Amino acid sequence: KQWYQRRVRGDREALVEKDVLRTDRVSDFYSGEENPNVTEMYEMLMTYCQYNFDLGYVQGMSDLMSPLHCLFKDKQLAFWSFVGYMEKMELHFTMDQKRIQEKLSELSSLVYYCDSELYN
Repeated sequence: KQWYQRRVRGDREALVEKDVLRTDRVSDFYSGEENPNVTEMYEMLMTYCQYNFDLGYVQGMSDLMSPLHCLFKDKQLAFWSFVGYMEKMELHFTMDQKRIQEKLSELSSLVYYCDSELYN
């Protein structure tokens, strides 16, 4: 079991690092080499992976953490706000992405209904 958890953690570290390095880098808050805010976002997302080990990390979570981190500029407040948000949104972030696919399908139908030219 420990071997499995170490392997999962390694896989998650790679995913988080890849996403964090691409998230909002044009923003002053995250721009530049060795920016401590980038490190903080990485640490918060890795902490969340341990906090909610069953869910872990799913691509796009960094895009949700980023505005909270920018807004609060406080690692603890941003983290716990993210936890609260994810408690409400967790069903949208499953590995099979079924729920998010449903939402994209609904959006597609809405675009078709409202602007069929754009849809096509």
